[in-house]
Amino acid sequence: MLSPHCAEIQVNEFAGVTFECSEEHLMPDGSCGLQYGKQVLTTFDFQDVDKSGSLSVLLAFIAAFIALGYVCLNRLRKRSS
Repeated sequence: MLSPHCAEIQVNEFAGVTFECSEEHLMPDGSCGLQYGKQVLTTFDFQDVDKSGSLSVLLAFIAAFIALGYVCLNRLRKRSS
C-alpha cells in the first residue's frame, strides 16, 4: 500500500490525466484497465486529499534549513576571524 504522505504527489500527477491503451496493454476482455487518472486516485483512495498538512511540513523544513544555514555560517565566520 502506498504511504499517505505521497497522496498529494499522486493527486498532482494523476488529476485530469487520460491514458491511451495500445494493443499490447489491453485487458483480456479488450478493455483498457485504467483510462483516467481519477480511476487511479480512486483505486488508492486518494480522492479527497488535504494538502495543508504537507504544506505545513514543507514550511517547517524550509525554516529548519534556513536556521541551520544561519548557525553554520555564523560559526564559520567566528572561526575565520
